[in-house]
Amino acid sequence: AVASEHSVEYGLEPAPAGGFTLMGSPTIIADVESPSPNSEIAARLLDVSPEGTERLVARGVYRPTGGSRQMIFQLHPQAYHFEAGHEAVLELLPSDFPYGRFSNLQANVTVSNLELRLPVMDPPGSLGGLVQAPQAKVVPGGYQVAAEFETKPSGGSGGGSPPPATPPAPVVKKIGTGTLAGKLTATRRKFSVPLQCRGGGACSGRFSFTIKQKGSKKRTTLANGSYSIDADRNVTVRAPLTKAGKNLIKNLLAGSNSPKSLDGRFVLNDSGGPTSQTSNRAVQLPRGR
Repeated sequence: AVASEHSVEYGLEPAPAGGFTLMGSPTIIADVESPSPNSEIAARLLDVSPEGTERLVARGVYRPTGGSRQMIFQLHPQAYHFEAGHEAVLELLPSDFPYGRFSNLQANVTVSNLELRLPVMDPPGSLGGLVQAPQAKVVPGGYQVAAEFETKPSGGSGGGSPPPATPPAPVVKKIGTGTLAGKLTATRRKFSVPLQCRGGGACSGRFSFTIKQKGSKKRTTLANGSYSIDADRNVTVRAPLTKAGKNLIKNLLAGSNSPKSLDGRFVLNDSGGPTSQTSNRAVQLPRGR
């Protein structure tokens, strides 16, 4: 990968003799850490010639939900032939204006363990082993592949048993949805979040609480954590305060008129919800010095 201040590029080796033909949607699988649910990742697949000329092949825009998660998204499908000696280069940027509107609340996004999958017309094993057999689909935690998109076994040729007349019914795994179920509280070391899991399935996800300190342009993260809850249960999840959070509460309680609560922004990224739940909340602080 080659990184600059505002972008990063991932380049494949130059195409061997004969080149290869992209046929379908390029797929990106990566771990993403985003402190804000309002940031975006713009992706562009380029064809870079040996002379350095670039040609746009496919593009797409992805918005992380916030926190640390595995990102799986696809660029627009395309049929395109990469000539011999040409490189397929994936470019990630914070925006692709004017194709897509930039975010007003863009924050730094960290991408790691990236895998780029290109569906091609060439058979597995061709181009000196460059083309591999189709990989198993990657599904994030809490999700499942729809029945019509499941990988079907190859029937082969030259006889063998015929497929069953009626395929077995797919196993449906229910996924619940977690929501905030009470007041947020904090001690000098811990942050407590009451959550409820509803919907007939288990719940999982991440949460964070940030504040905007007076005179600062950036938000301070008081605490963040993850959870996994059995179906139809109410639990209180506790997470350690960040170093900045511990110092902040320590300084607040050291004053003669220490506050009873602290206003901030609570973000809940539940795997069963389509989007993150963001709300302005107050966290109850401990009393006494």
